[in-house]
Amino acid sequence: MFLLVLSLIVIVMSGKATAADRPTSEITEDLPDWFSNNGDYVEINWEASDPNDKEIVRIYFWACYYEGEGDCEGAETDVDGWELIKNHNIIPDEVDPDGVINIPIDDFLSKFDDKEGRYKVITCSVNENGIAEYGEENPSVSNGCSNRYKTENHETYFNSNKMKKFGFDKSAPEILIEIELYGNGPETISYTINDTAGIANFTLEYKEPEAELWTQIKKEDVNGEPSEYSGTYQFRYKHEITCIRDGCIEGSYGLRIKSTDVLEQESLWTNTNSIYDITSPVLEEFSVTEDGDDGWLKVNDVVSIQWDSDMTLDDIGNVGIKYCLWDNVLPG
Repeated sequence: MFLLVLSLIVIVMSGKATAADRPTSEITEDLPDWFSNNGDYVEINWEASDPNDKEIVRIYFWACYYEGEGDCEGAETDVDGWELIKNHNIIPDEVDPDGVINIPIDDFLSKFDDKEGRYKVITCSVNENGIAEYGEENPSVSNGCSNRYKTENHETYFNSNKMKKFGFDKSAPEILIEIELYGNGPETISYTINDTAGIANFTLEYKEPEAELWTQIKKEDVNGEPSEYSGTYQFRYKHEITCIRDGCIEGSYGLRIKSTDVLEQESLWTNTNSIYDITSPVLEEFSVTEDGDDGWLKVNDVVSIQWDSDMTLDDIGNVGIKYCLWDNVLPG
């Protein structure tokens, strides 16, 4: 009877792994800050060990896509955000193994809908007794490093201190540029540049009417931060460098901007224009058509007005017609 009870106790206890029984692992070198090509590989240097000198039989690689620094920290609330990327069998089993593994970047992207942005990576090791570094404590079923980390209840979550980060950005910066369509004096150019990895620099240029060449009016280094950058420039038309040199011409001024990110990915030019007009429309002809010849307007008389301007009808913002009524103008 005594032997039977003792054996049952051993069986029950062997199904539970205490913290002291669990193996440990970590990524030993920082990952590159950014990748920009779907054909890239993430090179991961890793090592593992066991507090009881058990052999390590397998190591798992997990990843999580995050947007804020507080995301994917290894808690019950973020378990669903992690995805198993790869498991690696250690052959032969080894005490205190280490190694290097290259995982295609597409293996990460495919688990997160090809999202550009930031990723966290962590390892999870399993010893010869099937005890996992994280996850559930029942090696008789499977191990907590497998997908059971997400599907089974447990209280041992990924250690945020062991996580490494990398980013993926294959797109050039996106740019919005705006200015008033019409101007007869300085107008503000507003621009906003967005890029996942970070903006390195941007160039702003303009071209006056009938000119063939573009003139640079601003080039600025942003040095990689922030990933969204906004700014303004006071465009002065006739006071810009070519107008000072060659004389200023009224008409449509072309404006364009492009940017390069920290991965040397260059955007296309983003273009807009602004029409410079400092000449008032010239009244060319004024005539009155009436129903009689007595020089007086009546209710049904028609007033015809014609004017001349360098601008087309599409370019003219509005037309104002004014009149004045005199009192007591009859002869005495």
